[in-house]
Amino acid sequence: AIVSVLWVQCVVVLMDTPTATIANYRNDLWYLVLSFVVTTSAWVLLKPLLYSLKELDTLKIQYYTFLRNFNLFNTALGQNRPINTKIEELGNSEISFGTENAPIHILLVTNPECLYCRKAHQILNEIYSHNEKNIYLTIRFNVNTETHRKSRQVAQRLIQLYNLSKHNVFKKALDEVYSKGINFNKWLEKWHDTDSYDFFDSILVKQRNWCMNNQINFTPALFVNGRKYPSEYEFEHLHFFIEDLVIDSSEEILQEDTF
Repeated sequence: AIVSVLWVQCVVVLMDTPTATIANYRNDLWYLVLSFVVTTSAWVLLKPLLYSLKELDTLKIQYYTFLRNFNLFNTALGQNRPINTKIEELGNSEISFGTENAPIHILLVTNPECLYCRKAHQILNEIYSHNEKNIYLTIRFNVNTETHRKSRQVAQRLIQLYNLSKHNVFKKALDEVYSKGINFNKWLEKWHDTDSYDFFDSILVKQRNWCMNNQINFTPALFVNGRKYPSEYEFEHLHFFIEDLVIDSSEEILQEDTF
């Protein structure tokens, strides 16, 4: 409507202006027409894009609303059969963070040479750092000790550092293994590789056997409270549901106490 009024005013001015005067302003008229054509063309091109961006924002809101629905996540998690994620004979020798009475138990099955495990390690490291009181995190290796010599050496050394060194020393070594551009030869040289600890090697064998018995053939594999993490969700989505998982676990404990 505004543009129409402006055009009507322009026509009225031209009708009331003498022809000689119009000729003097011919260049100005061309500039006016050119600016109109450019502006109109730009709007015709941008309008669909703006509408698409608006629709994309709406879809993004709907997506995150759906994604953060705990009932849907919990249903997907509950469809996976529960398994015993603890290897009793290993006791406390496995790499773990937090306290065992935490409401959320997370198990990450990993391999030092697995590229995708690096991202999983970083994601869980961040999630745990923000929820230390509520999470008991266990890191288990799925390493073929007979064929993957490098993975075996690194994993064995990490287990050794966890059991024999200070926490901050072990944590630094662990973060380096799952950092970008890691050179395992240099890492082993830095952390004094040793291949003489049969005890730590036996831990790797038992972890590998557990993985085979539970048909875990790929890494990374994530388990939450004994159930495999739903494949419909990315690992980083887990932080959306931490608080709800804590509440859900507390309610289950209350129900068990009531019975």
